[in-house]
Amino acid sequence: MNLGSHGILKRKDVYGYLDTEGLNEAVLLWKDYKRFGLAHGRGPADETEEYISLIRAFEDEYDEAVAETRKEAGRKK
Repeated sequence: MNLGSHGILKRKDVYGYLDTEGLNEAVLLWKDYKRFGLAHGRGPADETEEYISLIRAFEDEYDEAVAETRKEAGRKK
């Protein structure tokens, strides 16, 4: 999966991966990270920059989605 010239997946670029094999692969990598931890099990220094950037991008989106859900739930009270 090519994440651009700097190996960083930016939010504005995510839509370019929708409905692609690359996005499916990225989601599976993130799900495995959530379930089992980092792929090599020895910390971020043993992972590729691309892999860490992908995990960070998905985690940032997840954190934002959780925050938005909590904010909306607070408004309904």
